[in-house]
Amino acid sequence: MGLNNPGDPGVVGADVAAEAAWTITRGDPEVRVAVLDDGVDTSHPFLKPALVAERDFRDGDDLAAPQRDESHGTACAGIILSRDDTVRGLAPGVSLVACRIGGYIGAGWLADDFSVADAIDWCWDTAGAAVLSNSWGGGPPSDLVIQAITRARTRGRGGKGTLIVVAAGNHEDPAMVYPGDGPDILTVGASNQWDERKTRTSRDGETTWGSNSGQGLDLMAPGVQIRTTDLAGAAGSDPGPTTGRFNGTSAATPFAAAAAALVMSVRPDLTEAEVRALLTGMADSMGPTGWDPQVGFGRLNAFAALRAARRR
Repeated sequence: MGLNNPGDPGVVGADVAAEAAWTITRGDPEVRVAVLDDGVDTSHPFLKPALVAERDFRDGDDLAAPQRDESHGTACAGIILSRDDTVRGLAPGVSLVACRIGGYIGAGWLADDFSVADAIDWCWDTAGAAVLSNSWGGGPPSDLVIQAITRARTRGRGGKGTLIVVAAGNHEDPAMVYPGDGPDILTVGASNQWDERKTRTSRDGETTWGSNSGQGLDLMAPGVQIRTTDLAGAAGSDPGPTTGRFNGTSAATPFAAAAAALVMSVRPDLTEAEVRALLTGMADSMGPTGWDPQVGFGRLNAFAALRAARRR
């Protein structure tokens, strides 16, 4: 539904306009997107062809493989760049940097600030990532991590800047969760199939979570019942290599990261700030004109951003 929503359920066009975007590009393999999460199944057949670098900063080894049932990062990676026709990512032509930084213990996220800061530096400096996709957050801000984000933004891509994409949070609070509350990053909330901000009472019928809103929210993207890559066997959310039940601002964030990678594929000369401005400036209105605390600048439209990028 996130790539192409025919309106069953929902409304026609409540998607990221993937098929139109692919008439321009499916992504350049020179553009690398890092997924910082609970690990990525880099042996997954839909993801393995895209892999160019991986590392585990939680356990300190060279493999980003998840532990136990940690399927979250694998699902995020699939939304960005899955290369299989049955479940295709928004930017299937770009390359994957897989980075394990922490894990989900029950409903909470656990990661060490020193390791996260080191991981961010490694992603842009050593692995050459142009975009960092961060579907995690919460807890008190860390100066170490904030400084690492600033280094990525200002020094990545030879000084043009690595773009930082962060999830808004799923508590339906009127505030972004850290690090999505920081400046000069792209913070993403979740919309549903009816082009509404996902709430506990929105028409999708899921009552256990809602997308955060408020100051710092930049963009919305689909985040309800997204089909993507999954761990195989009992460790995954569903049998087989895919799931259709990935939810949250965690799902919305990689759509925006993928769209940024598509823009950089056609315009590698743009700064990260210019790419952010294109994505927000070409978003589809979800009712209000301009920026609104409920939906930011509106829902991501990858095709409109690409078209505007080529015309700059």
